Amino acid sequence: MSQFTTEEMSRLVAAGTRDQLKTALDVVAGLSLVHINDYSSTEEGLSMGTPSDKSEEISRRLTKMRGAAANMQAADQKQLLAAPEVRRTLSGPIDELVESALQLFDELDALRTESSQIDEELEVLKMLAPLSLELDLMGGYSSLTAFIGTVSSLAKARPALAGLGDSAIYMSSDAGKSSVVAVFCRNEDSQSVQEMLAAEDFQAISVPESEGLPSDRILKLDERKSEIDGRTEDLESEMSDWSESNGGMLFGGMELLERDLEIATAPVRVAVSDHAFVLDGWIRSDTAPEVEAALSGVCTHISIEKFTPPAHSSHHHDDENAPELPPIAFSSRNYSKPFEMLTDVMGRPAYGKIDPTFFMFLTYPLFFGLILGDMAYGLAVMGMAWFVWRRFPIDPMMRNVGGFLFTIGLSTVIFGYIYGEFAGFEFLPHGHCDIEGVIGVAQCEAAHGHYHWEGRALALWGVAWMTNLFSERRRVLLGRGRSSKHRPRLPLPQGFIQPRESHTHHHLHGSHPCFPRTRSGLPRHLQDPRIRRCTVRERIVDDCPDWRLHFRICIPSGFSI
Repeated sequence: MSQFTTEEMSRLVAAGTRDQLKTALDVVAGLSLVHINDYSSTEEGLSMGTPSDKSEEISRRLTKMRGAAANMQAADQKQLLAAPEVRRTLSGPIDELVESALQLFDELDALRTESSQIDEELEVLKMLAPLSLELDLMGGYSSLTAFIGTVSSLAKARPALAGLGDSAIYMSSDAGKSSVVAVFCRNEDSQSVQEMLAAEDFQAISVPESEGLPSDRILKLDERKSEIDGRTEDLESEMSDWSESNGGMLFGGMELLERDLEIATAPVRVAVSDHAFVLDGWIRSDTAPEVEAALSGVCTHISIEKFTPPAHSSHHHDDENAPELPPIAFSSRNYSKPFEMLTDVMGRPAYGKIDPTFFMFLTYPLFFGLILGDMAYGLAVMGMAWFVWRRFPIDPMMRNVGGFLFTIGLSTVIFGYIYGEFAGFEFLPHGHCDIEGVIGVAQCEAAHGHYHWEGRALALWGVAWMTNLFSERRRVLLGRGRSSKHRPRLPLPQGFIQPRESHTHHHLHGSHPCFPRTRSGLPRHLQDPRIRRCTVRERIVDDCPDWRLHFRICIPSGFSI
């Protein structure tokens, strides 16, 4: 089929005895050429099929494998695993290996949770340690109320605490950046003490349930945390070894079980009766002989009818009477296949319409290179493509991503050479400036030099034409090569200017309406003694379209343009 249109589709209807349903579905799955339509009708005598008896067991095994895979990073697979090899592993000790891995993950999660709790408790204990008060004495009273927490400023809080007199006992200490206080009062005085502490921005601390001094508790927790860290490192090492040994087989087994689960649950998509089944779907028209030959041994009736798009007038029909359209399948392609991703982003075309993938393959890299046009950026994009290919050698989608990046990167390199751009710098291999040390057409003209093009480069007009165009465009914008009436009128910049010796210098001492004379023979705006040397520019004086002046913009101290 042509790459300019999508594949032609045909409608498949296959029927057979109900005892052959599982075999027929296995054949369809092996072909990987049939798009099954879900049965959703309510015709008398027909209903949806029921999943296979093995579907529940497969689902349970798959859930455990997904739980193990979520906690590990499998080693990069350089080649696809053979299905018989993976099948032998699934029938072997894979379940015991997955169970052992899940136990490692559970133990590691428990240790990490305990370590996090220890960190929180240590943070509190380090604030309470300067009080030198045992933890079991900081609460648990029936007739006393304890306030343990921090205040914004201990220096401001101490006079207020001292004012409590005999109605309360308090302790205080500066623990790093925190000011910690412990106040004990009778229950009847707790309201007034709480109001006083609130005025000092009091923040309560939850005291850990333990005994002894906070410093002793800190030592015990530090020892426990060291044990946890050591055990955590051992578990992570075991998980890494398990992943290297069984990770590839685990992910391969998951893929195979997902396929088995899809086949086991496929009967719910097929219409069945007490004695027969009817399978409805779509296939590519060019695969019709292969599909018919494969299903002829397990089905008693096979009907394959090529789909004919409805006439234009049928678009006016309501949705209920509109014909069912087939799924859209791309044509087989090689170099332009990565650009199918762009088509999927915008949406696949309607059946029988033009497939824009090939045109994107031609135009997208072209315009990408025209816009970016830098050799360094192009090489960087191609490097990303190489990394993707190396990192995901057997993933079809990622290989398409790599092909897409390589194509647009190559286009960027080509146009970067045409433009003479490398990492934002102009580097033209097509000629040289007669002023030593100046690179690039724009820089050469700014220094009033002449850019000499290589004879061989000029012959290769396909490479040098854009650089010549850039140079000519700049000359046009500056007024060269055009009549005075077509020259752009650019405003004269504000500030102070100093004339440059050039072919227009003699006009400055003559009479010209744009430059009023003074006693010294120079325009007034050139007489300021604070002018200094600066960059040479070329502009067209406002209101004087026929006057072009080479000048230096000279901004004295305290002035700005």
